[in-house]
Amino acid sequence: MDSTNTPLTDAQLAESHPAVLVLVSKLDDIARREPGGVAALAQAMAEYFRTPD
Repeated sequence: MDSTNTPLTDAQLAESHPAVLVLVSKLDDIARREPGGVAALAQAMAEYFRTPD
């Protein structure tokens, strides 16, 4: 992932990639609920999918 890319907002994801928005929302939920490493992994995956190439 290139550090110069800006993560997309929920509105931008909903417009361009609605399925990815569902995935990111679920990952964000997991990151809030789960302890430790699982939360960190979910948070990193959500950030990855939010950030365009």
